[in-house]
Amino acid sequence: SDISVENIEMQDALILWKNADSLPEICARSPPVNFLNISNPRFTCWPEGITKHYGLLRKAVGYCESVKYNHNGNKEINIGKPTSLPFSPVDIQKCLEFSIAAQRGAVSGWHMDQNGVTTFLTLERNTCNSEPGDEVKYWPVIATDHYRVDEQGILLDEFKKYGEQWRPTLQGKIPIIALVCGDTLIQPPGTIHAPITLTNCKMTGGMAWREQDLKQSLEKWLFLGDNEGCTNEPLPQQTSEIINYLQPWRGAKAAVA
Repeated sequence: SDISVENIEMQDALILWKNADSLPEICARSPPVNFLNISNPRFTCWPEGITKHYGLLRKAVGYCESVKYNHNGNKEINIGKPTSLPFSPVDIQKCLEFSIAAQRGAVSGWHMDQNGVTTFLTLERNTCNSEPGDEVKYWPVIATDHYRVDEQGILLDEFKKYGEQWRPTLQGKIPIIALVCGDTLIQPPGTIHAPITLTNCKMTGGMAWREQDLKQSLEKWLFLGDNEGCTNEPLPQQTSEIINYLQPWRGAKAAVA
């Protein structure tokens, strides 16, 4: 399956936003856009619990910064997170903090976030005069661990088959988290979700790993490596570096256990 998300130049992104925003109604000719991964290096306001317990991914990318690579000569000037620097790919590193900007009517297909990460996002106000309800985003979720083992197998088989085009046939209702301005979402690794944007929305946040969730995170990461249609992000260039970091770390943990 093709990845549904692409990195585009800033000027092109602004044109897409302007064209869709100028229309009084949602239109297929200029559909609403959803910028998922705007680089936000100045974002430092992590939720307290995330800062205290979810530092493993930050440690891993710190290791990656010390690993040198040959300069590939490529330069990127676009709205998305950079994927490489002169001496090292940084596509996981740049997931630590980012922003999302989406127009009303933007909808994402069902997917998991890459790398088996915990994702945290806060819905920001659009203007200083925003009132309650001016910014609204729906966040449908399917947490597979809430189902029996046999149900999980059926669910994941369907998800693998259809990817982002999946139409769940679940008994019961699908939970939908309604986010308003100021709400912070903390999403566990491997959560299948399909956000729906009701108003123009900006979110700031990042991705993290927690040591006690590492087994689950790696299992989800491996699942996405084998089933790329179940995520809207490519396999990161930094994958091998992160694995190299985790091998001695996991060995030390096993020895202590």
